[in-house]
Amino acid sequence: MIRWFAINSIASNLLMGILIVVGAWCYFEKVQPEVQPTVQFEEVQIDVNYRGGSPEDVENAVVVPIEQALENLPGIESIESRASVGRGSVELNVTKGTDPRELLEQVKPLIDGITTFPQETEPPRYEIPDSSKWFDVIKVAISGEMDEKDLLQAARRIRDDLTGLPGISQANIQGATPFELSIEADLARLRDFGMTFSDLTAAIRRSSLDLPAGQIQTDEGALAIRSKNQAYSRDDFENIVIRSSGGAEVKVRDVATVKDDFEENRKRIRFNGKPALLVEVLRLPHEDALEIADRVRQYVHGAEASFPQGIHLGVWDDSSIELRGRLGSLLESLVQGGFLVLIILGLFLRPSIAIWVVLGIPISFAGAFIVMAAMGMTLNPMSIFGFIIAVGIVVDDAIVTSENVFTKLRAGVSGLDAAIDGAKEVTIPVTFGAITISVAFLPLMFFDGFYGAYARQIPPVVIATILFSLIETKLALPCHLKNITLKPRYFLRFDRFQTAISNSLETFIDRCYKPLILLATRHRYVTLAIFAAVAMISVAVLRSGRLGFVSMPSIDRNRIVASLTMPRDTAMQITDDRVKQVLAAAEELKKEFIDPGNGKPIILDIMTSTGGWSGGGGIDPRQGFVVIQILDPGDRSEPGPRNKEIAKRWQELVGELKDAQQFWISGDSGGGFRGGGNDDEMEAIEIELRGPATPEKEAITDQLTGLLESYPGIQDAWTNDSRMRDELHVTIRPEGEALGLTQRELATQVRAAFFGEEAQRMQRGRDDVRVMVRLPLEKRQSLHTLEEMRVLTPDGGAAPFRSVADARFEKAQSDIERRDGAQVGSVSAKPSDETIDVVAIADAIEPRINALLQGHPELSWRFEGYIKEHRETGIRFWVMGISLLVALYVLLAIPFRSILQPVFVMIAIPYAVLGALFGHLIMDITPSYLSIFGLLALAGVAINDSLVMVDFINQRRREGMDLFEAVVQSGIRRFRPIFLTSTTTFVGLIPTIFDKSPEAQFLNPMAVSIGFGMLFGTFITLLLVPSAYLAVEDLVVKFKKGIVWYKKPFTRPETGDIPESSDPAL
Repeated sequence: MIRWFAINSIASNLLMGILIVVGAWCYFEKVQPEVQPTVQFEEVQIDVNYRGGSPEDVENAVVVPIEQALENLPGIESIESRASVGRGSVELNVTKGTDPRELLEQVKPLIDGITTFPQETEPPRYEIPDSSKWFDVIKVAISGEMDEKDLLQAARRIRDDLTGLPGISQANIQGATPFELSIEADLARLRDFGMTFSDLTAAIRRSSLDLPAGQIQTDEGALAIRSKNQAYSRDDFENIVIRSSGGAEVKVRDVATVKDDFEENRKRIRFNGKPALLVEVLRLPHEDALEIADRVRQYVHGAEASFPQGIHLGVWDDSSIELRGRLGSLLESLVQGGFLVLIILGLFLRPSIAIWVVLGIPISFAGAFIVMAAMGMTLNPMSIFGFIIAVGIVVDDAIVTSENVFTKLRAGVSGLDAAIDGAKEVTIPVTFGAITISVAFLPLMFFDGFYGAYARQIPPVVIATILFSLIETKLALPCHLKNITLKPRYFLRFDRFQTAISNSLETFIDRCYKPLILLATRHRYVTLAIFAAVAMISVAVLRSGRLGFVSMPSIDRNRIVASLTMPRDTAMQITDDRVKQVLAAAEELKKEFIDPGNGKPIILDIMTSTGGWSGGGGIDPRQGFVVIQILDPGDRSEPGPRNKEIAKRWQELVGELKDAQQFWISGDSGGGFRGGGNDDEMEAIEIELRGPATPEKEAITDQLTGLLESYPGIQDAWTNDSRMRDELHVTIRPEGEALGLTQRELATQVRAAFFGEEAQRMQRGRDDVRVMVRLPLEKRQSLHTLEEMRVLTPDGGAAPFRSVADARFEKAQSDIERRDGAQVGSVSAKPSDETIDVVAIADAIEPRINALLQGHPELSWRFEGYIKEHRETGIRFWVMGISLLVALYVLLAIPFRSILQPVFVMIAIPYAVLGALFGHLIMDITPSYLSIFGLLALAGVAINDSLVMVDFINQRRREGMDLFEAVVQSGIRRFRPIFLTSTTTFVGLIPTIFDKSPEAQFLNPMAVSIGFGMLFGTFITLLLVPSAYLAVEDLVVKFKKGIVWYKKPFTRPETGDIPESSDPAL
C-alpha cells in the first residue's frame, strides 16, 4: 500500500484534501466551544416534598420507605438520604458499569408503587445530575428598588427576549419566589359564624373550579358544555360564598383576609445593594458559548433604555471571559508551538522536508476533529491542551520516516525508491511507537470523579491525532518525499545557512557523541552504576519534601465567594444582617484595591444572597453568600494582587462572626461541580461519623471539630451533625376521644391552622399557584394561638384545644442524614489556602480519631469527600501505572520477539519520570494530579526513542554486523531522529510551560511533566539504553556458558569455543 500511494499522487493528495475538508467542516459546524467539560454523574437523585413535615416525619414516612423499596435492586453501590423540614432526598450511587438512565427506569415504578406516602406529599422528582445544567454561560442581573412583582415581570421579559435570539434556546430565572394565594382566617369571625377551617377549605374547593360537562349534539354540530367558575384573583376568592341561609350569605371576605402575593419564605438577592433577580443563559450541545455571551452582552447594552426607569441590567458571572482567555492562551500556545516545531525541523532537515513533515499537523488535527464530532466532544481547555501535547508528538513518526528517506537520498538511492524503502524500513518502530503512545494515554479515560472529568478529554484528541498522523506518514508523506532533491532550488542563502546548521549537528555527533557513546558502552557497567547512583540521589532529593503535592493547581477565577452558615433555626433576618456585615466589608475592600493604570477598582460588582445560593433550589434561612466579581488580570494595567490576597484582606475587614456556625472566604478555584458557592469543597477534610443520634455522639462531634481546628492552616471547622431541638408534640386526651375525636383529626386541624391547608392548585398563566388556608402570620408565631384554638368535634361542636389535647415540648433532630440505612453526621474543615497539605493533616489525625472513638462501639467513622477521592485516585494511579507498564511490555515484546529487550527499552521510563519531577523543581511548580496524568502519558512517549534505537540495532545484527558495532552505529545513526523527536516535543510545549497567564496555570504541570521528561529521557536513551543492551547481552552469554558448564559432566565434550550470541531475540 505504501508503494501504491507513493506512485499515485492523485490518490495521496485526495486523501489529504478529504481529511482537511471534512475536519474543517466538523470544526466549524459540530465541535462547539465550552467553558468546562460536561460531566454526567453516576448517580440518580430522588426528591419528595412533604410540606410541613418534621425531619423525623420525613424520615419515617418518605425516606425509609424509599430505601426499603430499593434495598435489593442491583446496580446500586450505596444509598445516601437526607430528611429535613418538608423535604426528603435520596441519592443512589450506581456501581461501575451501570447506566444511570437504565437504573432510573427500574427505580421509577418501584417508588411510584409505594402506597404508604402521606397524602400531603408531592409526586417524587427524579434526576440524573448533569453539570451542563449548572455551568451556565452568562447571567443577566435585573436590579432596582421596586416591587418584587415588577422585578419578576421584567425578568420574564428578558428571559423571553433572550430565548428569542438566534443561538439561544434555554434561559432560566434564578431567585424568583413562587406565587401563593393565602387565605388567612380570623378565628374569632369563624367562631362567630360557627365555622371551621374545613368549612372554608371545602367552600373554595366546591366553588372555584372549571369542569367540562360533555357535549350537546345540535343540527349545527357538537356544542361543548363547561362549568367555568375558577377563581383566579383576590376579588374572585373574596366573593366565594361559604354559607347561604335565608337570603343571607357568608363570603370568604367576611371571615378571612385574602393575600395574592409570593410564598412567605423567599430568598433575598441583591446586586450592588439593590433587590435583584437573575436570568441564567445555558448552552445546549449544538450551541456556541462565545456567540451566546456576545449576543447577551449586546442585548444588555441596548435593552436597558426600553425598561421603566429604576430597572438596571447588568452582566454577571460571564464565564465566556474565562473561556476566551483560556482558548486564546491555548490557541496562541498551539500556534507558537507549531511554529517552533517548523523552525527546528527546517534547521536540521531540509526546508522542503520540514514543510512536508509539518503539513502532517493540520491533517492529523483534521482527523482529530472528525473523531471529536463523532464522539460529541466540545472544544474546551482540556481538549485544546490535548492538541498542544500532540503538536510535538504528532511529527515524531514523520521525522523518523523522513530522516530515514533523507539518509537514503544522501546514499545515492533514487527519490521514489528512497521514499518507499525508507518508509517501509521504519514501519515497525513507527507503528508500534504510535500504538505505545496511544496506550499510554488510554489510562486517563478510566479515572472517575473530579479529576477524571478533565483527564478524559485528552486521550481521544491525542490518540486520534497520532493515528491520523500514522496514516498520513505511511500513505501521503512518501508521495511527497519522492520529489525531494539534495540540490537546492530556491532560497540559496537560507539553504546554505540550513546546511551549516545541519552539518554542525553532524559535527557534534562525530566529535562529541561518538566518543561519549564509545566510552559509555566500553565501560558499560560503570555507566550503569553512575546512572543508578544518579537515580538514587534524585529520589532522595525528591523525597526530601521540596516538591510537595496539591490535588489541583491554584487558579485565580474572576470571583471571590464568602459563605456564611448560621446555627440551625436562625431567623432569616438575623442571617441577612450578617450578610450585610460581610457586604459592608466588601464595599471597603472595593475602595482599597485600585488599578493603578486607570484608578478604578478591580472589584466590579457584588452579589449577595440570603436564604441559600442564588441559583440553588430550596430555601435555607441560615445560609448566606456574598460574591464579588474581580476584573480579569488580563484586563488590568498590571496583574495586581492574587485572589487569595484579596480574600485574606476581606476576612480581616469582616472580623470574627461569633454567632456564625461556619464562615469562610474562598479566592481560588477548586471543586464546584455541584454548582453553588462551594468553590473549594474538593479541598475540605470531611469526616463521616456513623451511629445513632445521642448526646455522646454530639460530644464526640464537638471534640472532632476542636481537634481539626487545632491544626495550623485550618481556616474553619464545622459540623452538620443533626443537633436536638425543641418540638411541640400534640396528643389527644381521653376527653377528646370521648367526644369522638381521633389523633389524625386533631393533627389535621392543627396542621391546617399553623402550616395551612392546600385548598387547591391552579395554573394562572405560566404560574403554578397554591391556594393556602391558614392563620395570619402573627397568630402562627404565638403559642397563645394554639392554647386558644377550638377543635371541631364530630357532632359539629367546637371544643377548646386545652380540653381535648395536650401539648408538650420534646427534643427531636433538626436534620437527619443516612447512608445505607444508618444515620450519619459529618465534621468538615477547610484549609486557609492551597499551600496547606490537607492529606498530611488527615493522615496525622486518623490515629487520634481512632483513640477518640475507643469505648464507643456503636460509632464508626471514615473519610469522605476530597480525602476519600484522593486515596482512591492514588490507588487507581498505581493500578493504572502497573497495567500500563505491562501493556507496554507486551507491545514491545511483539515486534522485538524477545522477553528481555522490552526491559531495557522501558528503562528510560523511570529516568524520564525523574526528569519530569526535576522540571517541576526548576519551574517552581508544585506537582498535582495533572502532573501525574502527564507522567502516565510520558511513559509511552519516552520509550519511543528507545524503540527506534533498539529496532535499528536488531536490523544491523540481522545483517551480520558485530554486536558492539551495531550498538554504536545505531546510536550514531539514530541520534538525529531521536534528537529531533525529543526537541520538537519539548519546543511544542514551551509556550505552555512558560506561559504565566492564569489560564495556563491549570495546564503547566502536565506540560512540564511531558516536556522535561522527554528531554531527560532522550539523554537516557542515547547513553543508558546502548549500555544496558550490551550488559544484558553479556549476561545472556554468561548464562549460556553457565548452562554449558553445568551440563558438561553429563554430556559428551564439544570442541570449539562457544560463540557470542547474535540472536537479537535474546
